[in-house]
Amino acid sequence: MFFNWKVLINILGLILVFTAGFMLLCLPVSLYYGSQDWQALLWSAGITLLVGGGTWLITRDQQDKEMRRRDGYLVVTLSWVLISYFGSMHNLFSGAIQEYQDAYFEAM
Repeated sequence: MFFNWKVLINILGLILVFTAGFMLLCLPVSLYYGSQDWQALLWSAGITLLVGGGTWLITRDQQDKEMRRRDGYLVVTLSWVLISYFGSMHNLFSGAIQEYQDAYFEAM
């Protein structure tokens, strides 16, 4: 096989779990300043954690497998795309940006 997909999905799931954790780090700041965006932030972090945790748990038996160089290139590329995708949800849920393309661009 050209790529080791199970290892890639495992690593991408773990990256999404960390992304959700970093989204949750913004939650106390939002609450402190009385912003109404905390619900959108909580929803986007929850969805990111659900997807990332689910894919990581499904492929957790692949953690000890070896990753090749081309797998690493694909992990970097896909993690950039996925983090931007899940990062754009906060802007959409809060209503700060109405168009998906604009929210994705802002997250990128």
